[in-house]
Amino acid sequence: MTASQNPRSSLLLVGEPGDHLRRYLHTHVPASAQWQVRSFPTVEAVLAEAPHEAPNLAVVVCPQEDALLCFDLHHLLEHAKRRWPYTFFIVVSLQPLRHPEALFERFGEMPVVDLSAASDLGAVIEREMASGTYGLVRGVSLPSFLQVMAWEHKSLSIRVESPQGWGRLHLLRGQLVGAYSNVSRREGEAAALEILSWESVSLRIERSYHNGRGGELRDLQHLLMDAMKLKDEDAKQGGDLLGDLLFDDGPESGGADELGLDLGLDLGLDLGQRRPGPPTSNIGETLGAAMRELDGAHAVSLVDYQIGMALETQGTGFDFDAAAATYTTVVRAQLQLMESLGLGDGPEDILITLKDQYHILALVPNEPLFLHLVLSRREGNLAVARSTLGALGHQLVVM
Repeated sequence: MTASQNPRSSLLLVGEPGDHLRRYLHTHVPASAQWQVRSFPTVEAVLAEAPHEAPNLAVVVCPQEDALLCFDLHHLLEHAKRRWPYTFFIVVSLQPLRHPEALFERFGEMPVVDLSAASDLGAVIEREMASGTYGLVRGVSLPSFLQVMAWEHKSLSIRVESPQGWGRLHLLRGQLVGAYSNVSRREGEAAALEILSWESVSLRIERSYHNGRGGELRDLQHLLMDAMKLKDEDAKQGGDLLGDLLFDDGPESGGADELGLDLGLDLGLDLGQRRPGPPTSNIGETLGAAMRELDGAHAVSLVDYQIGMALETQGTGFDFDAAAATYTTVVRAQLQLMESLGLGDGPEDILITLKDQYHILALVPNEPLFLHLVLSRREGNLAVARSTLGALGHQLVVM
C-alpha cells in the first residue's frame, strides 16, 4: 500500500513568533531541506496571500493562553474544510489548551503540541510530513485499507470514488464513525452500506472534518456482510433496499478532484443463507479429517475468498461467518502484496497467533479457497497442523 505525494511536500507555518520554528527545523530536522516551507505571521496573511496553496501540513500557533479555541485557528480550519481537504494540521499552544476536545469535535482530531518543547514539535512535524497519510492510495482494496486503518487507530476521512459517484467514510481512532454518499445524499450507516457495496473503487485520504460527529457505527465486518446482502437483494428485486435505511442528517459539504484508480471491490452474495457447496466433492470428508487427526482442533472451515464466505464448516461455538469475512481480507491483502513484489505464486499458508490459539489459513492450490483451522496452542502441535492442513488442501476435490 502506498500513497502518492506531491513532488515536493509543502509545510505551512502560521503565527510563528520570530521565525524560530523555521530555523529550528532547518538546523535539527534534515528532512526539512526537502520540503517547501512557508511562514506567515497571521491567518489573515495566509488567506490574503495563499488561499489556494493547500499544503500537506499546516502548523498553526495559537497564542492565547486561556483560549478554548483561538479564533484565528477556527477561521483557518473553516477555510480548509472548503478548500484544503487533504491538508493535515498541528496545533501549537504557548500553554496547553484547555478542553481540546471541543476542537476535535468540530474539526476532527489533530496533534496539539506545547511550543516550549521544540524537539517534540520538530519530531511531530517530521513524523506527519513523512507518514504519507494523505493522497491517492494504491494497491489495496477498500476493506483491506479500512482494516489497516483500524489496526493503526487512524483518524481521517477516506474519499471513495466509483462509476456511480463518490462518498466519504470517516474514522476516529480506527473506528468507522460516519459516512456520506454523494450519489444518494445519505449519511451514517445507510451511506456506509452503500459505499461498501460499490465496485471498481478508488481511494483518497483526506483530513476528516466530521469524525467527531455522531457515534460509532457497527463493526466493519458486520457492515460489509450486510452490504453484500443488500446489494444482492437489490439486484434480484430491481429496487433500492438501502432507501429503507435513510438517516435524517443533511449532506456534508466539500469536494475533491476526480480519481481513476480501480481497486475492484468484489461483492454480491445473499448472506441470509450460506452458499451451498459443490454437489459432488470431498469437502466434508476433508474437514472431518482435520478435526479427527489434529489434537487441539477446535473448528475448521473452507472459505471462498472471492466472496468472503465459508462454504462448509465443522466445529461448534465459533462465528464462522465473521471469521471468513475477516480472514478473506487478510488473504486478499497478502496475495496482492506477493503479486506486487513478484514473489511467485503466493503463500502456502498464513499464521495468526493469539494468546490461546493458532489460526492457520492454508490456501488450496489452483482454487480461490483456503482452509481455516482454529487450533489450541496448549493441546495442538503447530508444525504437524500446518503439514496436515497443507496435505488436505492438495487432496481436496471441489467440483
